[in-house]
Amino acid sequence: MKQNTPSATALLIAKSQLLLADDALFAGIVDRTRANFYRRFVEAAIGTPWHLTLVNRYWLKFIQRISLPGLYLHYALRKRCIEQVTREFLEAAQIQQVVGIASGFDPLLAMLCEHFKKVEFFELDHPATQQAKRAVLQNINNLTLLPIDLTNQSVFDVLHGTAFSPEKPTLFIAEGITMYLDEQEIRRFFGHIQSCTVADNCYFLFTYMNKQSSGSIQFESATKWVEWWLWLKKEVFKWGIATEDLPDFLSAMGYRFVRVFDADSLTKEYLASQGGKNRILARGENICLAQRFCGSF
Repeated sequence: MKQNTPSATALLIAKSQLLLADDALFAGIVDRTRANFYRRFVEAAIGTPWHLTLVNRYWLKFIQRISLPGLYLHYALRKRCIEQVTREFLEAAQIQQVVGIASGFDPLLAMLCEHFKKVEFFELDHPATQQAKRAVLQNINNLTLLPIDLTNQSVFDVLHGTAFSPEKPTLFIAEGITMYLDEQEIRRFFGHIQSCTVADNCYFLFTYMNKQSSGSIQFESATKWVEWWLWLKKEVFKWGIATEDLPDFLSAMGYRFVRVFDADSLTKEYLASQGGKNRILARGENICLAQRFCGSF
């Protein structure tokens, strides 16, 4: 990611979701509230109105066709799953704080603030990406936006001195970020999050690349164009882990494995009932829910 510009991937994801929201085939997967936020974030990032013109539609579809069919739908279902898990925690009053890390232009926490006014929400992201969000999200009392550079700063240090409370049950969310950290950075990242709280009723919901038997940490059907794009935008994938290795890895990092959501479970949960079980869905990035061990790391 370039230091002074918003994440190119975050911008592409936001535009891709606007494309899905405008497609009758995907009605209900990206709702109007989300779409409105995406549009406002995109326009704040590029500094000009943005519309789904014929050229924009063809360009976005072309990018997906030559890189990874089903990628945009994967993003949408990934976000639906994360939202559902978060809402279930909030509605059951199991958590009192939510911390989103490197959320890009995802509007989840902004959407939840209005409905859960007694919950404190925190978003930590790269300053250049967050700047566009900050311009849109003003006067929300229970949402705190905090800039962070994960390669040089820890989540623990950034949250220290804010309204964040280590004693409160907390859900940490890291969507689409772990693949950009190397092995040393990943272990430090998990350790810092584990050290942010002092109780065991805290959870970590994160996405990860399912490392293939060949050693690849890319999406299963990704073309060389994907790797070229990530290299060009300085957003190269560095870390992944085989799903069967997750429990041991998490245990060593101070967490208890709870469950994984993969392409099959996302399809069953969000597409089968809509008659869309045969739609193409990119495979390779999963969602994991883990619980923090009681005690210090």
